Amino acid sequence: MPAAPQAAKGPPVNPIQAQKIASGGQGKGNAISELQAKLAKSGGLGFGGSGNQKSYIEQKTKGKAMPPKNEFKWLCHIDPDSGDVFYENIASGDTTWDRPNEPIKPHWLAHLDPDSGELYFENIDSGETSWEKPEEFSDPEEKWQARKEHSGNYVYENLETGKTSYECPPCFQEKVPEQEWVRHFDPNSGEYYYENLRTGLTTWDAPQGIQF
Repeated sequence: MPAAPQAAKGPPVNPIQAQKIASGGQGKGNAISELQAKLAKSGGLGFGGSGNQKSYIEQKTKGKAMPPKNEFKWLCHIDPDSGDVFYENIASGDTTWDRPNEPIKPHWLAHLDPDSGELYFENIDSGETSWEKPEEFSDPEEKWQARKEHSGNYVYENLETGKTSYECPPCFQEKVPEQEWVRHFDPNSGEYYYENLRTGLTTWDAPQGIQF
């Protein structure tokens, strides 16, 4: 739950709404960039730091049915000044710090796990984290947004220019280790065991075709 704002300061105004008012309702311009360009100052929320994140990243909310997309009433954003989550009414554009009781559209951010080189995903409203790609997500700075199509492929939109592409931008590219397998010495048995850096699998059997 975000901290209560000071009485003299209300939640941020939807920049898209403000841009439309200023321009008489015409065009998007750079309306998104002012509010969203300063997210994740330390590399993301929650699990933005270093360490073996994969060992404790897990889904916190499972089995909860999501409402149909057209029934979402609110969006959630991060205030770049305070780092708190606030909510925007889709119909009116009004914003509030208080979490509404009506359906909220999930807002997922993609983070790169430094140990595995893989992406994991964080729902900024619920705090849920997952290794599975959601249907829609953005990078921590919200410069790019990915959306899954019916074909199963993802299309990527530059939120500043509005241009779309099927080519994955660098912020969503995972790092593949030059060699997936590493060898460790077990002092108890005096033998070596092997770990796959991509999958986390460990085995006593030396992988075929790999030299150490």
